[in-house]
Amino acid sequence: MQISLSKNELHSFVSTQLNHFFPDKFVLEGSDVDLAFDMALSRLEYCFSFISYNGYHKDGVPNFNHLHSDQYAQFIWLLSNSLWRVSKNEPLCNKLFSLNKTLNSLCCMYNTELPDVFMFLHCVGTVIGKAQIDNFFVAAHNTTVGAQKYVYPKIGKGFGILSGASIIGDCTVGDGVSVGARSFVYQKNILDNHVVFTNDEGKLCMKLHEKPPYTQQYFNVPISTDLPKVNW
Repeated sequence: MQISLSKNELHSFVSTQLNHFFPDKFVLEGSDVDLAFDMALSRLEYCFSFISYNGYHKDGVPNFNHLHSDQYAQFIWLLSNSLWRVSKNEPLCNKLFSLNKTLNSLCCMYNTELPDVFMFLHCVGTVIGKAQIDNFFVAAHNTTVGAQKYVYPKIGKGFGILSGASIIGDCTVGDGVSVGARSFVYQKNILDNHVVFTNDEGKLCMKLHEKPPYTQQYFNVPISTDLPKVNW
């Protein structure tokens, strides 16, 4: 993967931001941090290898630009989640979580388990809770995946949620589903390959896709693909 900074420079960049916004005794150092950094970059490279969107590839290989805010938000979340997996270093994980909220208004806890392949689009105001989400997930800005009485949605492959939309509570969502802008799905199951939208009268509607699902445009393999489980 091509990176706009060396690994050491990227580490220093993140550390400087953390120390600026949250100047306390918990610093981004240690063997667990080194392991988490390597894990996060490997996970980012794997994820970006499936994304076809401009800027995620350069000369045919995955490309990570630390000044591309969506990419950077994705990296910071992966770093926080990787650190949680490695050592459950709660103070640093909380700082990384808070950094993403500060810079990108992204609210996704480090102990949430996002799929291996996902993408943030203009992630300002995005809130993603501890739902079960399969690969090829795309979340646009000002979207919410949340719980009702601590129960989260179960979401299939190729799910796309567009700007201003929410999906909340105990619901099962099939593969290839899209939730249109400003639509609110509350504890409703959605069948495979359906699009959910709000019509001019404000009524929530569902219908079969007449063309490939929304998220397919962002990935270079069919979103129906069953990817092998990767042990990071």
